[in-house]
Amino acid sequence: MGMKRLRALGIVLASTLAVAVIACSDDDGEVVTATNGPPSTPVDADTSWSGAILSIDGMTLELSVGSSPEGDGPCEQRFQHEVIEAEDAVTVAFDLLEQVTTTIEPVPCVAMRQPQTFDVSLDAPLGDRALYDGVQPQPQLVWRLAEVVNPTVLPDGVTAADLVRSPAGEEQGPLAWSQFAQVPSGPGWDLWIDQGPTGSFIPPSTAPGEVIATTEIHGVIATIYEYFNHTGHLVHWTEGGLDITVRAELHSSNMSEPFSFANPDVAFIDDELIAVADGISVP
Repeated sequence: MGMKRLRALGIVLASTLAVAVIACSDDDGEVVTATNGPPSTPVDADTSWSGAILSIDGMTLELSVGSSPEGDGPCEQRFQHEVIEAEDAVTVAFDLLEQVTTTIEPVPCVAMRQPQTFDVSLDAPLGDRALYDGVQPQPQLVWRLAEVVNPTVLPDGVTAADLVRSPAGEEQGPLAWSQFAQVPSGPGWDLWIDQGPTGSFIPPSTAPGEVIATTEIHGVIATIYEYFNHTGHLVHWTEGGLDITVRAELHSSNMSEPFSFANPDVAFIDDELIAVADGISVP
């Protein structure tokens, strides 16, 4: 019997045992569901994943797995995964499959991490259930799109579909997000909308890194900073348990001198930033 057949039988048997552990009957015949810790894992989970992003409806997880593109080549990887749901925990377990391609000579691979992205559907919304990877004993962080601030006003030429939304990193926790878009209007500039838990904001340190004005956003005093040698402006305020910033950085290659906010051709951008900030809806 081949290795793949043995592995498949092992998965089936493990899955059967997992079901037996998760659902059983007590003395009265009532079904009892095990809820302590992560549910049993029917696959031999051997690969952790990162960057769990939960859809707004709570039904789909986007996960980054591995370090190589999909395939059977010597510089590629293939995975199988299982989703095991219990009352208070969900495990998404990935198993790295054995390579079927053999090579005699060493093959140089690009020294660059290229994780694969998987969209994993759940049978029920994740809710407040803990999420495990089947490898690490502790629950994994989940970044929830439902907790991302929603900009209802954007600069000319930018739509919500143009915004690239990404978690800002584990250091600040799952409330930390960054939204980015290139703005084609005017001289060309980049727009960022950043958020993090209250107290996480660090004022810009690059010169001049100073407060140039204050304004009011949603009834809260907001501070405007200038940085990057006068080529960046940032509006910051605190609302709904979040530090929120809206910032602009100029594309100097598209500008006539001076390459800074001192140029009257870019004076309108401050008004754009304030309009975007005013239009932000906080969950």
